Parts: sequence; C-alpha cells; structure tokens
Amino acid sequence: MKRIIAFLLALLCLCPAAIAAETPYTGYYYDSWGEIAECPNIYTPEAEFFPVDMALATPLSSPSDLFIDEANGLIYIADTGNSRIVVLDAQMQFVREMTGYTENGEALTFRNPEGVTLDSQGNLVVADTANAQVVRITPEGELLNRYTQPASALYPQDILFQPEKVACDLEDNVYALVPSVYQGVILFDKAGEFLNFYGGNKVSITPALLFDYYWKKLLSQEQAEKMARYVPINYLSMDMAEDGYMYVTLFSETSKKQIRKLNPLGNDILRVEVEKKAEYGDLDILYHNGTRTDTQLADIAVSTDDFIYALDSNRGRVFVYSQGSDSLGVFGGSGRQTGLFSSACAIDTLGDSVYVLDGVRGSVTCFAPTTYGASVLSAMRLYQQGEYAASESIWRELLQRNYHLELAYDGIGKALLAEGKYQESLDYFKQANDVYWYSKAFQSYRVEAVREVIGPVLIGVAVLVVLYMVWSKVIRKKGPKKERPQTPVRMALDTILHPIAGFEEIRYRKKYSAGFAIGILAAWFFLEVIAHQYTAFIFNGHKPDSINVLLILASTAALFFVLVFVNNALATFMDGESTLKQLWISCAYALMPMILLRAIGIALSYALCSEEGVFLIVLTVVAWGWTFWNIVCALQTMQQYTFPKTLANILLTVVGLVIVLFIGFLFFSLLQQVGSFIRTVFDELMLWQ
Repeated sequence: MKRIIAFLLALLCLCPAAIAAETPYTGYYYDSWGEIAECPNIYTPEAEFFPVDMALATPLSSPSDLFIDEANGLIYIADTGNSRIVVLDAQMQFVREMTGYTENGEALTFRNPEGVTLDSQGNLVVADTANAQVVRITPEGELLNRYTQPASALYPQDILFQPEKVACDLEDNVYALVPSVYQGVILFDKAGEFLNFYGGNKVSITPALLFDYYWKKLLSQEQAEKMARYVPINYLSMDMAEDGYMYVTLFSETSKKQIRKLNPLGNDILRVEVEKKAEYGDLDILYHNGTRTDTQLADIAVSTDDFIYALDSNRGRVFVYSQGSDSLGVFGGSGRQTGLFSSACAIDTLGDSVYVLDGVRGSVTCFAPTTYGASVLSAMRLYQQGEYAASESIWRELLQRNYHLELAYDGIGKALLAEGKYQESLDYFKQANDVYWYSKAFQSYRVEAVREVIGPVLIGVAVLVVLYMVWSKVIRKKGPKKERPQTPVRMALDTILHPIAGFEEIRYRKKYSAGFAIGILAAWFFLEVIAHQYTAFIFNGHKPDSINVLLILASTAALFFVLVFVNNALATFMDGESTLKQLWISCAYALMPMILLRAIGIALSYALCSEEGVFLIVLTVVAWGWTFWNIVCALQTMQQYTFPKTLANILLTVVGLVIVLFIGFLFFSLLQQVGSFIRTVFDELMLWQ
C-alpha cells in the first residue's frame, strides 16, 4: 500500500512538470485597470514546423510574410532570402513554389519579395520589394497587372517605391505599404492606376511640437531645416478582413492606439468604450541589457469571427482582442522552445488556429485554443453578435475557472440587462468595471425605481407642506423676534454668503474659533477620503484598493498649511497686516463652500448616469470658483490689500509653493542618496567580516 501511495505521489509531482514543458509560457490578459491578470492559457502550441517537416528541398531564408487562404487551406510564405513564394497545404506540406512569373512568354523572377496575399479571384498579389513593384499573377504564374511607383505629384519622388506589405479589398484594389512613405497606404485600382493615399495619420499636437513650430519662426531657413521634422506615424502592417475593413498596426513608442480599424474613407472605427482599452500590447516597461524594449506590433491578423491577433516582434507575444478592444489573452514569448520565437515576423489564422512565422528559425508554429480558450472565443463570438442570453451559460462556466474574468461578468450583466433584471445586472457590471453599460443599466433601473416610489414621495411632500403651513399660521406664536447671539461658529458660517463682512468681524472683533477652523480642515481631509472610496461607481475612477491616505493628507491639510506659510512669508515683503493665526483661520473658513458642494456632489453622484455628469462638473467649477472668491476676500481683508495687489499676492504664493516643493524634492532626493551610500558602506563592512 505504501508503494502504491508513493507511486501516485510521484506521478502528481511529475504532472505539473509535464504541463509546463508543453506550454512554456504563462497565460495572462490586461484587465480594465491596465494591470496584468493571470488566467489559464488561451492558446497552446500544437507543433513547430521546420523546413524539413514541410518537405522543402531548400530551407526558408529570412521569410517575412505569411498568408493563409481560408477557402482552400493553402498557406503562402514570402521566402524573402530565397526570392520565392512557398505554398503549403493545411498539413504544412509542400505543394509548390513560385520564383517568378511570365510576361508575354518571358520568364521574370522575384527579388526579395516581402509581402504576399490573394485577391478575390484567387490570384496571387506579391510585394516584389527589390524589384520596386507589386505584381498580380495567376495561380499558374502568368502576369495580370503590375503596380509601380506612382508618377503623381502626391507621391514623394525622392522615396523609392519598395513595398513590404500588400493587401486587396473586395473590389480587388491593391494596397501597398511602403515604410518610408508617411502619407498613408498607397492605393491602386485593379488596373494599376494610382488612386490616392489611404488612411493617412495626422501629426499629434504636443507642447514640444508647438515650441519647435514657433521657434522655427525665429530661425533662418537653413537653421530651421536642420531641426527635427514632425511627420505622421507610419504603419507597420495591415490585414484586410473579409468584410472589407482594413486593420493596421502603427509604429509607436507607446502602447497607445497601435491598432486601428479603417473604413473605406480611411477613418478609424475600432470600438473603444473606455479610453484605457485604446492601449494595446504589453503595457509594462521592459529593459533588456539596459535597453528599453517596448511593444511593436509588427503584424496583425483578423479571423473570420472578427477576433484580432496582434504580433509583438520585440517580445514574441501574440495579443488577442475582441472588436470592442477587450483583451482576451496573451500567448507566446521569446525563446527557443516550441511556442516561443527567436524573431516572430508574421501571423495569420485558419479557423481558430493561429500560425506564426519565425524569420530567424525559418519555422511556422501552429497554436490551437485550449479548452478554456475555446470557451472564451465561443462566448465572445456570441457576445459580439449580440446574443447575450445564449452566451450567459458559457460565461458562468468560465467564472468557475477564472473568478476574476471581467469579460464574464460583463457578458452576464448584458444578459441580465436584456432580460430586464436591471438591479442584478448592476452588480455584474460593477464587477466587470464597465462604467458604460453600468450607466445604461442604471438609467433603466432608475426609471423603474422612481415609478415605485413617486406616489408615496408626493404624498409625503404634500403632508409636510400642510404641517408647515399649520405650524407657521396657527401653532407658532407671534412675538418680538429675538436676536441670535453672534458666536464664532455662527460668524464662520456667515462668511460663506457674506465673506467681506464676515472676515472684517474676524479681523476687527476677533470673532473666530481655531477649533472650528481645524474641524473644517479635518472635514476636508475626511471628505476627500470618502470621495475616493464612496463616490458612485459611475463617477469614481479610483481602484478601491489604491487609496493612499498619506497622499490625500499631503494634498489637503498639509498643502493648505504650506500655502498659508508661504503667503505669510510674502506678506512680510508686501506690507501685509494679518497675523499668522488670523490668516490660516480665515483661509480655512474660505474653504467651506468647496466642502459643502463637494459633499453634495458625492451624494448627487448616486442619482446621475454618465450623460448627466456635466452637472457634477458644473458643481465642481462653482465650488472652486466660490472658494477662490472667498480666499480673495479673506486675503484682501486680512492683509489690507487692494484687489490687484491681492491677485498679485496669490500669484506669487503659487510661485513660492512651486519653489518650496522643488527644494523639498531635492532634499528628499539627497536623503535617499545618503541612505543608499550608508547602506552600501554597511554592506561592504559586513563583507569584510
């Protein structure tokens, strides 16, 4: 019995190793906060096919592109180094190769072709790069059309036409991607006539660009020409989907908007409900041997089910996205094991299978969805088709395997919303962190809730009005109006609506309360903590577990006292007459409008949907405007300044604050360096022992 138990334990210990050997990477995706969330692998490598496995007499040499004909299951590889197009069947076996074409009976050869695709008739379209042309040829190798450098004034004639990628639309127009041409993709009609540039990008307006623009106005023409030019970002790759929409990836130093879906007009129509979803690839920063390695999506493929597969050539990873830019999963990586790549350069799909071309190893790796991945794709397929009820059961099963899968909560929420279960759907949309659909569900739930309570609420209001009228006319005794005593707290409250009169009372009659002022600052601090954690979900952009109480304290009470001390120091040079105590108490009183309206805004956030958020913006503007006016009145009264001098004093206070913060930053940096030095010396002394 002991031997059997020992044998079984040994098997259990070996199982994880076997699984890890099959899949040399860990699955993950990016959640709505842009953070990595681990999950089961969505794809696993089935096999890596080398030239010997493909029955190729000549190994692949620097292949650069891969295209799969879904209709016939044929796989086309642009074998750049050997100047040929290799054709394989669905089993990755050699069918034929094409080293060129015939034109009027004359045999012509390719020179370093880097792109390959098919038109709607099954004709081969090749980016014959070194020959500076794109050719359309029949499957038998007969030339149909040639596309060369446009003779148009629109095309920059100093740039050689050397296409690297090529695509065809439903009308058999040809799209050629030339990396050095930043105006967009070059578009030809079927006959070979240059039509225009397609999908040209615009230069992003940045402070650096504006500075250089105006600086060039002051320089000579020769000096201006030596400065850097700002041009639109180039495309890296493109793929034409079956519905005629073009998907492209951009060269970028950030992950922002590296994927776009272009309509026939060249406009980006890729759906992004939340701005955070417009970031693609790996969002973390990676340094390799001291060099920063950012995501570069070198190729893109769109499956027949409209799933987007983007290939990162820098890190060898494949990112899977839905049409809503949801991150479905990541697989692959850099390495020499099957499923990892030395230099991934091209990607395409055949059904749910994914094929990745490695330009250095000259191999093609086939990936198949795992059980988990197949469920995600199946549920998302129904989800994208709007069949939320049909996908609900699959999403619930997926939650059993991955409790934190936001897509599952989102799918279930939409199914419940379609069934009219608004309150239940709110919980799921909140779990998915989906503000857009939460707001939609909240609108319907609010209408339903108002219908249920409107009757009792109106009756209650009517009763209160009647009781007030009875109390004011019958019960309340008429008599001389008693004058209420002016306490320091009442004086503080009067400064909200009558700031000048209130602050004069504080200055001349000393009617102020330091305890009440401290209470105002404490209320401000606690209110900001409450706003961070308990503002309604629709308007709360903070992650619940991301609160930093010290940072909130520094940005409220601590910042307030720094500003007061800076202003008091400036008053010495600007003939101010207020004492430090009067100054900080009056400024604390001036914060009351902001605190009151902030509290109202937090409460109001629970009654509004996203489209009504403008009311909160207006409330915030009014709160800070009112507070600023009260601060102006406080400084003008306490320091006995004129209005222009008060504004100058406030401006200098802000400048002084920046200087103080800068000095503080230098001081803490110095402390860190001293601490690091002491730690290093201590470590060295410990090594000598």
